[in-house]
Amino acid sequence: MSQKYIHIQCEDYALLTDIRHIEQVVNAADSGNGEMPADITWQDKTIPCLDLTRILTGGKRKPNRHCIIMKDREQGQRFLAVAVGQVSNIESIAESDFEELPNLDFPFNNYFNKAYIDKKDKRCIYRLKNLLETDAAP
Repeated sequence: MSQKYIHIQCEDYALLTDIRHIEQVVNAADSGNGEMPADITWQDKTIPCLDLTRILTGGKRKPNRHCIIMKDREQGQRFLAVAVGQVSNIESIAESDFEELPNLDFPFNNYFNKAYIDKKDKRCIYRLKNLLETDAAP
């Protein structure tokens, strides 16, 4: 059975995340110096913000255009804003189409849990974990 995933771009990193983890996609508003604040206000709530673009690019100042508001469906009302470069289309992908991540010295393994090879352009796309259920969340 296929699940729906949304495509995310963080500079050179192409990512997928399960739409069941997403509450909303909003425009990102940085602090004016290219950095995202540690917390943002969303629907009259102050929620932590993880600048995934900045993390994946090694701290280089890269503009974020979208924030994905992730919701912890297991715990109720916990939310996390994840700043990314761009959010695009939704695609249905079967779990069997994902591959295990190779056991490499890769500093971002705590953000990703599987890899998908896009059939059209043969690029590797990492599947983003639900960051509210990992040690990666602020």
